[in-house]
Amino acid sequence: MKKLFLSIIGLGVLAVGYITYSFLSEQIDTANPLQLIPPNAIYILEAEDPIENWKSFSQSTFWTFLKKHPSLAEINEEADYLDTLLNNNRHTFKLLKNRHFYMSAHMKGASDYDFLFLIDLDQASKLNLVSKTIHSLTSDEDYTIRENDYKGYTITDLKDKTDRDHFYLTQVKNYLVCSYTRKLVTTSIDQIEQEDFAMPTSYTQVADELDTDGLARIYLNYSYLDNYLKLYLTDNSSSTKALSRSFSYTGLDLILDKDHATLSGYTSLPDSVELYTKLLQKYGNTRFRFDEVISARTAYLLALGIDDFDEFYQDIVALREKEESAAAYNSIKNKVEKVLGLNLEKDVLAWIGDEIILAQNRPSKLHRNEEDFIVAIKADDIDFAKEKLLLLQKKIKRRTPARFRKLQYKTYPIYYLDIKGFFHVFFGKAFGKLTKPYYTIIDDYVIFSNSPRTLVSTIEDYEDGLVLAKSTEYKAAVDELPSSNTLLVYASGPRAYDALKQNIKESEVADYKKSKPYLTFFKTLALSYTASGTGFENEMYVHFVEDAELVGELPPDRSEKLSSEYLEDYAAKLQSMSDAEVFVLQQINNGKFETYYTGNQQVKILAETKNGRFHGDFIEYYINGNKRSEGTYRKGRKIGRWNYYDDQGTRTEKKWEGL
Repeated sequence: MKKLFLSIIGLGVLAVGYITYSFLSEQIDTANPLQLIPPNAIYILEAEDPIENWKSFSQSTFWTFLKKHPSLAEINEEADYLDTLLNNNRHTFKLLKNRHFYMSAHMKGASDYDFLFLIDLDQASKLNLVSKTIHSLTSDEDYTIRENDYKGYTITDLKDKTDRDHFYLTQVKNYLVCSYTRKLVTTSIDQIEQEDFAMPTSYTQVADELDTDGLARIYLNYSYLDNYLKLYLTDNSSSTKALSRSFSYTGLDLILDKDHATLSGYTSLPDSVELYTKLLQKYGNTRFRFDEVISARTAYLLALGIDDFDEFYQDIVALREKEESAAAYNSIKNKVEKVLGLNLEKDVLAWIGDEIILAQNRPSKLHRNEEDFIVAIKADDIDFAKEKLLLLQKKIKRRTPARFRKLQYKTYPIYYLDIKGFFHVFFGKAFGKLTKPYYTIIDDYVIFSNSPRTLVSTIEDYEDGLVLAKSTEYKAAVDELPSSNTLLVYASGPRAYDALKQNIKESEVADYKKSKPYLTFFKTLALSYTASGTGFENEMYVHFVEDAELVGELPPDRSEKLSSEYLEDYAAKLQSMSDAEVFVLQQINNGKFETYYTGNQQVKILAETKNGRFHGDFIEYYINGNKRSEGTYRKGRKIGRWNYYDDQGTRTEKKWEGL
């Protein structure tokens, strides 16, 4: 059916139109294509030269690699058919030059969506060729064709007898209107009859800002984004609702190159003044410097640039007063201020500067089974920030059972704030992941994390110069963006793969590994929102490169591959540990030594240490989780009874070691 659809809209109508085109020079009755698109469009794709644009896209590195993904197999088959159709009818398809093509996506019910297609027939629209073309391209054995009238327009219903799919077509003025859902076609006709039709100002505002020199333009309608994302995400209710309320439309013009894509456009905001995004738009745009301290291991991050945080916060407080949760928030705020004997604005928030960054890193060698997540806040005056943070520590120590635990790594103090949910209450849902914050200070930034290991890793990367500012990948991406921004999103596909792997369920590991070539294909992505006018200018840069060694290969199944060594010299590992590893072992893990199998969540060694030597219980595991050996060390030497096992858990040897 879909191949027939391509034939109908591409070959049949245009072939006949091409023959008679030269005889039709008089004016034609034209329609506004946007008036043909139902208002519940989730997104709209527009192209002015669809045939040439498709040729460029289908031959691009981007498509030739991604079409290999199994989920795109059906689309790839249709794409190959379209390529054949175009190559065999080059002269006919010259008629499509500078013709408008639109594709819009619409929800149909709660769990599915469909598309509406519009093709500008230009002069050929005078011939009313839809019905004739369909009859000439189909056979009664394969299809049932019915025609019915709807408000003076003939809708052709083409039913595939094999898969029972229906495809609906009609001609409205100069446009061929097609869809697999009849309701979309009839709604299109309903709209063209409206005399007072007008697109929302928030859409025209976006459209007016777009360039038209790319392959295509994409318009995203946030009002209908929530239900669409529910088809793919399970825990998205609060985040997607917030997104759909925060923005109105985004329009982007796509330019595709050999190894990268750039998208430029604009985002408009809803009319409501009670929006946090309007405050970001009002106070936004700053020159970010966080890349001088944030690790180059960053998998993805979100950076907010706020020109005047004090004024920004006051406007947020005023906005909160209008919300139902205002009373509860003020009650908690007043209670905390009373217990601690301090003022939130003057003593906790007063030092915050113009940058707030939330970043997820690829786990370092110090991490296992925990997220390497940080929140970095730039201080207006770092000495003032230290003073206020020290005051907070003293107040908590004196007035509550909670405590600040202090560690010292090299010249960097690391503090632990034992107040659960503090950041969530006062800084909002975006900081909800920061449940038990430790913090340290690097340069002008106060860096928070749930784990001191993350802070130690961040310090090590900073001292070793392994920061984003020195990453060629990062610099190549952000150099394509404006120098000042309100919001900056950055992601690295290869690092994101490693970071996300930590949360993959055991039952999903195999499928996740199969996705590795496609996720790591996207080396970097950078997206900026720059406050401009009453909305945001957008710039996006995507760098993609195919990893030849990954294509067509699945990660090896290691589940049955067990180590052949009897017992490695783990004592040597203790002696060769870095300063950071020694600090984590002694100060954070209290002497507990753990190692894991590469690419696996399985513990390899679990042992106690003291003064840089094994001292206490020692257990070694196979990759399948069964014990391999167990016993006791004293001052680096084996003592007492030691047991050794095969990979099925059967003890194969026991012996006494030392005294």
